[in-house]
Amino acid sequence: REAGKVAEGSAEALDTRANATRVVAAATLNAVRNLTGNRLALQLEEARRVRFGRLALAVAHVVLLRPEGERSLVGCCKAEGGRFEAVACAVLDAVLREIVPALADDDEVEYEVREEIAG
Repeated sequence: REAGKVAEGSAEALDTRANATRVVAAATLNAVRNLTGNRLALQLEEARRVRFGRLALAVAHVVLLRPEGERSLVGCCKAEGGRFEAVACAVLDAVLREIVPALADDDEVEYEVREEIAG
């Protein structure tokens, strides 16, 4: 990746409350695929917002497909920021250890979550 390159991802689904978390997670994973040039076979299994005691968390389960088999990657993030930012953060937390080697020469990954609803 070149310095300053932005990776964007998108996903589409019906605009329902139940779909919102999954759509954000899928769009984040698509951005990761774009960033890594599709060098990693990643599949979103599940993403949800949950309560853990007094904490509100976002949790993501992503499967990495490799010739030797599947590897489950799990990430979580405290839901303190925007409504969907924690979901994107959870997906990135799940895949970060895998995308760093795929990026090889890159030293930094930053993200921004934008909410766009088609009318």
